[in-house]
Amino acid sequence: MPTPMNSNETAQTKKPLSKTAKIIIMEIAMVLGCFVAMFTVSPATPLRTFLIICVAVFIAFNLFLFIQLRKPANPARKINTKKIYILTGLSFLILAWEIYRNYGR
Repeated sequence: MPTPMNSNETAQTKKPLSKTAKIIIMEIAMVLGCFVAMFTVSPATPLRTFLIICVAVFIAFNLFLFIQLRKPANPARKINTKKIYILTGLSFLILAWEIYRNYGR
């Protein structure tokens, strides 16, 4: 007869986050950070220019992700790319807004 499980042995085997999930969480944090910085840093300062460069690098990273996700190493694994499309769109908006606020007027 099997022994009953202790209360601390209950099914607590959590799956570790996948690599894609970690990347998406990191990207969400970066987009939120850019939004906060967009409204707190005064325009036409070096920090603002650095923010524009960061967003541009972020967009390039997302485009690299698209290339990677187009040909996954394991074709049987389905990857949801909708979140990455939304994040890239948001970062394009941030970049356009930043360039307009810094250099448009």
